[in-house]
Amino acid sequence: MAEIEITQDDRFDLDKYPVVDLSSYLTGEKRAFEDCKIVTDLLYKFGFLCVKDPRVNHTHNDTFIDMMEKYYNQTDQIKAKDIRKDVAYQVGVTPARTERARNRCDLIAELDDTDKPLTICPPGSTLYTFNFFVTKMTSVYYL
Repeated sequence: MAEIEITQDDRFDLDKYPVVDLSSYLTGEKRAFEDCKIVTDLLYKFGFLCVKDPRVNHTHNDTFIDMMEKYYNQTDQIKAKDIRKDVAYQVGVTPARTERARNRCDLIAELDDTDKPLTICPPGSTLYTFNFFVTKMTSVYYL
């Protein structure tokens, strides 16, 4: 695998996103160190990576994805049995509106306008800032 070359336009095109093949690492090839460097770069630049593991049977992957889809298609009442507040929701389901975004307003203020998120700052100040109407007194009310 070579140097990571992903342009700004390719950031969300997974067809152009590098897939890390674990074969070289598992067999102890010399290029495994280069692949580890690519893994580091991908995690630093994007926060995730796609991995191809030759030990994984493709049918097992399909079975796992089908199982996850069936689980999340269940009603909220059924999934509520899996809420585990005692382990900080690290296992099971996290109820809606439990997770809160960190306040990164200072960091966001330093970004270029093209890189700024569309979300509100500070997080959680109001949940409905995009639906509004203006009254005759030119006051803005959020729904």
